[in-house]
Amino acid sequence: MHNAESERPRGTNSAPTTLSDPAPAQLQAGTDRYAQIGAAAFLLAVLILTYLIYSPGLDGPFLLDDDSNIPAAQVDTLTLANLQGQLFDGEQFAGLSRGLTRISFTFTQYFAGPDAFAFKYQNLLLHLINGLLVFWLLYLLACRRSRTADTTAPLWFALAAVSLWVLHPLQVSTVLYAVQRLVLLSSLFTLGALIAYVKGRLLSATRPLAGAAVALIGVGVCGLLGLLSKESAAVLPVLLAVIEGIFFRFRTQGPRQRRLWIGLWVLLIGLPAALGALYLIPRLPDLLGWHAGRGFSGVERLMTQVHVIGLYLKLFLVPLPSSMSLFHDGFPITRHLDAATIALASLYAGLILLAVRFARPAPWISFGILWFFACHLIESTVIPLEMVFEHRNYLATVGLATLLVSIVTTLFASIGRLRLAVPVIAALALLLAFNTATRARIWADLDTLLAFDYRYRPDSPRVLAELATRESARGNQGRAVALLARLVNMDTEDAAPELTALRLYCREPALPKQLYDRTSDKLAQGLITPTAVTALAQFANLVLQGQCPAISPAQFDALTATAFANPRARVADERCLTGEVRVRALIGLSRWEDAASALAQTLDQCVYAKPVQMRFVVSNLLRFAGDYAASAQTTAMLRTVAQEPTRRAALDRAFGAHGGFDLDQLLALESTAREASRSGR
Repeated sequence: MHNAESERPRGTNSAPTTLSDPAPAQLQAGTDRYAQIGAAAFLLAVLILTYLIYSPGLDGPFLLDDDSNIPAAQVDTLTLANLQGQLFDGEQFAGLSRGLTRISFTFTQYFAGPDAFAFKYQNLLLHLINGLLVFWLLYLLACRRSRTADTTAPLWFALAAVSLWVLHPLQVSTVLYAVQRLVLLSSLFTLGALIAYVKGRLLSATRPLAGAAVALIGVGVCGLLGLLSKESAAVLPVLLAVIEGIFFRFRTQGPRQRRLWIGLWVLLIGLPAALGALYLIPRLPDLLGWHAGRGFSGVERLMTQVHVIGLYLKLFLVPLPSSMSLFHDGFPITRHLDAATIALASLYAGLILLAVRFARPAPWISFGILWFFACHLIESTVIPLEMVFEHRNYLATVGLATLLVSIVTTLFASIGRLRLAVPVIAALALLLAFNTATRARIWADLDTLLAFDYRYRPDSPRVLAELATRESARGNQGRAVALLARLVNMDTEDAAPELTALRLYCREPALPKQLYDRTSDKLAQGLITPTAVTALAQFANLVLQGQCPAISPAQFDALTATAFANPRARVADERCLTGEVRVRALIGLSRWEDAASALAQTLDQCVYAKPVQMRFVVSNLLRFAGDYAASAQTTAMLRTVAQEPTRRAALDRAFGAHGGFDLDQLLALESTAREASRSGR
């Protein structure tokens, strides 16, 4: 068996010269210390520039999922039990899913406080570290493709690509969105695993066993840490296959080394792929079917993602701040297969086939295409996630950056003007930096962010709802009503707009009948989304605090009962939290038998939700009962309902950091918190 290195053409005229595939004559090659120092200085300058342009955005607020994820990771004392509780607080993999990220949130809050600045600052540091890892990976791969001993051209190729990647404004939606440390950590460990694999592959040329060990341990450890950060790290085996197929072509030196690496390929690529298929195939009918809590089917999502991928490519190639947003919730769902969807899907399939076919003569172009689509295999296919979020492109755009640099350098090399590629790429990097700085300043203030997005996305339900809420808080009721009227007229599939509108009429003599009926109908038949649950809880808080005289007890009872009976909750979390609102409503109405029945049903739903939701339901009910002078009845009810074995096991798991579910301990903690609150007034 030949070594892959022995199959490289010898001589400088065997192929067109590009920055990624250098020739000494054109680039005045020759590795020396000055080139390395210059490259290091350039990389440092890029990272410093990145830090500076992001700095204004670090003062921005928490956004969207930040408010539900980050406070849940807060602990009073940093103990092993508390950290263990955070680690096993996930939805999947025996509670381990996203556990590492939750622990990082815990450390941030404990040492730096709950302010958003600390989370965004640490996100930025992770982005800079990821930039270094991207540079290292691309440099190793570029050296692998080089036909000479010169490492200068690969060095500058990697620098060019990482500059475009780290400075691109599309990354703002990841770096300045605090909860997306999920993506940053997952990407960090995925890149670490890929670097370990490439280093092991290169080392195996001289030390086969050592190289195999580096690859196996590095991929195993980093891959596991990536999965514990976010499930998107599951694309790692596919990325390994892309790198192996393009840059190493599954070739080894001699039969003994080949047997060793075949075993590793089976273990690192084949086995995870087989396990993924075994997990996915039985679930395909459900994944492709109707998702009641989302309002689309898996097939519709797959068709829509064809257009979403087109949007992502546009955002990278035409990086205008006005086109980018945290709020893409108004993106249209493709309900039927049409010519545009077929054409785009055919284009993507053609690009992938061409990338596979021309992997040898055009490695970087093939790498860019295959890497991009591989990174979207989980979040842009049939998994029933929300349709569009820019942070899903964070790691995927490494491929697009290398693709762009390769195309630019190849074009200039083909006309004998390769040196002109340097100022062109530098100018492009500076343009990206300017646009990123613009976005960072916009993200520094919620009012500015909402105003900017409303200007370019006036049909975003989230933007309209948030603007209306803020205008109402300022006392601009006319403006708030106008915004909500626009939102209600959009006829979204959940009742969040109507519930938000009801809050504005709380001080009126009565609720508008048409609005109340519309709200009731949507709570009965529409989607129970996280936004709708939040709006329902906020409305219930006003009613139970006596701040909404416009609604009668019978109307309030009917609304919460209707929402509780709706089967179209997206996941158990929403059913669990909707039940909590219903139980509080029944306690407020002093209907204890009905409250006990609703609590039993609620805890049965919370069994399948994230443990943090179970903790929230119990703690919030105890807090509410104390405020409502109903502690004794609520405690007795909870003690009785919690005796059922399945509920008790779920409660013990949810309160594992406290040694299990102990109602007396929770009552003591609630009493202490209440006394502290009173003394602080």
